[in-house]
Amino acid sequence: AAGAATCTACAAGKTSNALHTACTDCTAGTASFTAGSPTCQSCPVGSYQDTPGSSLCTSCAAGTYAGTTGLNSCIACAAGTFSVVGASSCSPCPDGYISAAGASECTACALGKTSNTAHTSCVNCDTGKFAGVVGSPSCLTCPAGTYRDTPGGSSCVACAAGTYNSSTGQS
Repeated sequence: AAGAATCTACAAGKTSNALHTACTDCTAGTASFTAGSPTCQSCPVGSYQDTPGSSLCTSCAAGTYAGTTGLNSCIACAAGTFSVVGASSCSPCPDGYISAAGASECTACALGKTSNTAHTSCVNCDTGKFAGVVGSPSCLTCPAGTYRDTPGGSSCVACAAGTYNSSTGQS
């Protein structure tokens, strides 16, 4: 104020304008955390702020991320990846697991299946191969003396008495 003997602190979520004659809202993607803050701070990685004049940043929800500072929204994880709350990036699903876009966790593939390379869908094991555990990272080759004649098997079938095969991966 004109002729004032002291200056008044701007409230949290605001900072003074260039001439120090008024307080202005921090822009989206930034915040001032305390009253009288000299500047608005960019929200750190893993968080965002979508409301001008805010005194806090919000952690990104699971399934989203903020990889740079000063964002006004978080970005959904791509299919085949996942994230936890406050993530600065998404992590790939391990082999044998899949996810849709925006996932907070990956889902294990069923018996007889493994994930495709992108970790976006589960695929049957080929004939001559099997996946005997849920979330199998790969399909294993049937050993000699066994076979698998249909895709998607969780085990191999032993050759009947009086028959044999000396090769692995037989269908």
